[in-house]
Amino acid sequence: MRVVLLLLAIVWGSASAEQLSFLYYREQGKAIFQELLDEFSAQSQHQVSLYQITSESLKPALIKSVLQGTAADVAFAPSDIIGIAEQAKLSAVPREFIEANTPDTLLLTATIDEQLHGIPILQGNHLMLFYNRSLVEKPASSWQELLEQKKHLDEQGIATIGWNYSEMYWFAGFYNTFGGRMTRGKQVTLDEPPYGRCA
Repeated sequence: MRVVLLLLAIVWGSASAEQLSFLYYREQGKAIFQELLDEFSAQSQHQVSLYQITSESLKPALIKSVLQGTAADVAFAPSDIIGIAEQAKLSAVPREFIEANTPDTLLLTATIDEQLHGIPILQGNHLMLFYNRSLVEKPASSWQELLEQKKHLDEQGIATIGWNYSEMYWFAGFYNTFGGRMTRGKQVTLDEPPYGRCA
């Protein structure tokens, strides 16, 4: 599982302003962000206001804030935010902001139209599709196929479970509750008993 979390600069705010705003969506991050921003403020003479938002509301809030002229100067966000780079008015990140040993493949997760819009900071979850082999003959390869499969399962009285498609990684915690691990080294482990218990 892998997703890159990005520190994204948003052009709506002024980088030369004395008061800056920092938006983040990780509930457990407040203490460390506050400590880092206090250190930044002491070194730069820029005061930074810290704003927390839920992960579900991050994308709509970024777009809405741009339309209202209240966008944050910087946002800590997952890499899939790159999909709204134009709507969120994300600024390009100068290459000199990037550590020289950062792999180009990692930078691609923050790049759209050959413009880098974020600085990779953490790595983690990947969007995944899980299905019960005894109920699904062939896994869906498109959203349309997935909807068709759901309709077929509904007709059989089989309940399906789903997540907000932009938040699928929450399944990992659900799976772990049943004692599972999705991988062991490079080996996928979804055929093991815990998967059967949670499916």
